[in-house]
Amino acid sequence: MHERVRKILNKVVNNYRNQENDIVNEGMADSFEYVEIISELEKEFDIMIPIEEVRIEDLDSVTGICGLIERCMKR
Repeated sequence: MHERVRKILNKVVNNYRNQENDIVNEGMADSFEYVEIISELEKEFDIMIPIEEVRIEDLDSVTGICGLIERCMKR
């Protein structure tokens, strides 16, 4: 799952540097890229991600994104 998430980040985020943490804090993505990341995750993993349940820490690392995906898969 981590590798699939990294591929999406590489595709969507221009400034992504294949690092694990600080995607948000380092300012690697803008708000439009976050919307695209969520859209790509929904397609890749065949899930729905309710935007009201997304926390900033869910998008700050590959591990956080994987946790978000796992929560959405359990629905």
